[in-house]
Amino acid sequence: MTEENYTDTNTDDAEPVPGMCNEQGKFETWDVRNYSKGRTPAVIDKWTSEVSSAPFLTGNHAPATVFCSSHWFTERNGLVADGWYEQGTRFLDVRDPAHVRQVGYWAAPNAVTWGAYWVTDSIVYTADVGRGLDVLRITRPKAGSEAPTVVAPIRQSWLGVTPNRTSELMRESHRWHFACAKPAFGRLG
Repeated sequence: MTEENYTDTNTDDAEPVPGMCNEQGKFETWDVRNYSKGRTPAVIDKWTSEVSSAPFLTGNHAPATVFCSSHWFTERNGLVADGWYEQGTRFLDVRDPAHVRQVGYWAAPNAVTWGAYWVTDSIVYTADVGRGLDVLRITRPKAGSEAPTVVAPIRQSWLGVTPNRTSELMRESHRWHFACAKPAFGRLG
């Protein structure tokens, strides 16, 4: 499951602060056996992206914007494709639910990936509010082998002042609003 969260409650401020990623939403595995018989579900493992350990900026603000949370995902044959907003798509090996690990990522510039959906064992569609639809081809390891654990780079743009909020990247279409948004600058393609 995902724990979508992009408001930091672990600050000295009186109010929770939006746009701080040290409390970013996580991807979690849970033990729900015997839930229908009254057993309380329990977290098995949690995974967060590399941004949670990135250096903080002035005022303890996190390096990325509010879109630093896990969101919609799908699982196929032990591999999760997870839309992680501005951090793109993350591929998590969940075959051992006690040890979730990242085995791939697609972190395109100006991504605001809402969801990642398996179409076949090797094709994933992503729904991205700024970029539209990405079609990703995944090469799975050969039978009996395992993909290495990988760490995605932290983009310099996540630490700076480049446009990274949807309102700065996209503008509303007159006819379709944000369902078919247009780039706020330049051209896509």
